[in-house]
Amino acid sequence: MKNFKIYILLVGVLFTAFSCDKDDLDSQSIFDTDSPTRTEFDQWIYDSLTAPYNVTVDYLYNDKETDLPYNVIPATIEKSVALAKLMKYVWMEPYINVAGKDFLKQNCFRQFVFIGSPEYDGQNKIKLGQAEGGVKVTLFRVNELNFNNLYINNEDYYKSHSSLPLDLNYWYFHTMHHEFCHILTQKKEYTTDFRLVSAGTYKGPGWIYEDDITAAADGFVTGYASSEYNEDFAETFAVYVTSSDKTWGQILEKATKHLVDTNGTPIYKLDKYGKPVVETDEYGDPVYLTDEKGNRIPETDRDGYAVYKYDYERDAYGFVKVVTDAEGNTVYATDEEGNPVYLTDSKGNKIPMYNEQLKYGTFYDVDDNGKVSAQFFFGNNFYDVTAKAKTFTYAVETTAEGDTIRDASGNPVIKYYKLPVIKDKTYLQVYKYKYVQMTDETAKNKILTKLGIIREYLMNKWGVDIDKLRNEIQKRSTKESLNSLNLKSLKE
Repeated sequence: MKNFKIYILLVGVLFTAFSCDKDDLDSQSIFDTDSPTRTEFDQWIYDSLTAPYNVTVDYLYNDKETDLPYNVIPATIEKSVALAKLMKYVWMEPYINVAGKDFLKQNCFRQFVFIGSPEYDGQNKIKLGQAEGGVKVTLFRVNELNFNNLYINNEDYYKSHSSLPLDLNYWYFHTMHHEFCHILTQKKEYTTDFRLVSAGTYKGPGWIYEDDITAAADGFVTGYASSEYNEDFAETFAVYVTSSDKTWGQILEKATKHLVDTNGTPIYKLDKYGKPVVETDEYGDPVYLTDEKGNRIPETDRDGYAVYKYDYERDAYGFVKVVTDAEGNTVYATDEEGNPVYLTDSKGNKIPMYNEQLKYGTFYDVDDNGKVSAQFFFGNNFYDVTAKAKTFTYAVETTAEGDTIRDASGNPVIKYYKLPVIKDKTYLQVYKYKYVQMTDETAKNKILTKLGIIREYLMNKWGVDIDKLRNEIQKRSTKESLNSLNLKSLKE
């Protein structure tokens, strides 16, 4: 108690001493009130990012902005300029175009930190980036940007990311979209239905043992998405908007389980006759199995010999070739009395010819039963003449002078298709078809369901159309678009 009283006394004395000091206060402020000196790049950051969107870029090395246990090097001015312009063009402007300037200004990160070199975590992995509280994002490997070889992977989602040139999506933009999504969901919650889609399959810290390919088979777009539902939400969003149609399709393909029996033999879809269904392309033509070089794989018998069959000689489009005379005119079939034989429909009625067909010619095909059918090409499509095409007009018979031939009632005589003589069958090698394999799409549907929830959330809570946003991002992610940027100068 005695010591405490002495302490109070000393404080009182000191207060008295200071209070009795009659010296005037110094008029010079201890704070620097002068406007900061800005370089040309600093001014660009202020004009292009800070003033309109409250965003700063720290490109000069500051050890307070890095993790001290790690050795990193500063980003060069040249590479920082390039990344800042890329960030604005590929990441920020799509949001501005789709959601408006105020949306970005009110929700964007406040600080970007550029570091020249990689930073490795405790497991000898390179950090993609680092985000803190939705305020600051740190981006690494800035000095490895290559002006002459800008690269965004739009072709192979599962390509290794270890080699140069850097995949800008993987190392930069994906991280920005992911963390920006967290800002949005922290401000406005999303439905709890999302966490139910993959409930019971999240791996927590064990996600580090899940690679992206196996994660897709479990219903996640990346291994990290399998850690917990908030990261799943942000990862699904970021991957979707940064993926091309091709790479997104690869993810969904990996999420599709192709069924096999106990012996590992594929289980194929069967038609009504119990035969495997052949896979077809966009034109309806059968798809063949091919080797690594793209060559068709021949069908072989039990002894390993190639199988051959008789088939009609066909042109480049797969249509059968017809017999022609010396002048190149089609030879038509005739009956015993020398009268022409006509193509008929399933009821035996003669098939009329259309005016449109006369402009482009006729293409013939033969089914397995030897029945001939005819098609004509019009408006980038093939039309089967056995089907009724109401929009087309029938052709009529004409004289040598081009006059219309009419019947006894004065009606024009309709022109009908004659049956062409098909060239003899030839001996052809048989190739293996690609059959439609039965699949389990549970994991794929989980990803699509989660994407649907994200799509609805962004539209209803933020007025953001995720597909329009994705289209904006994809337009700016092409090689041609990136090469059009002037990254060596601050001029737009």
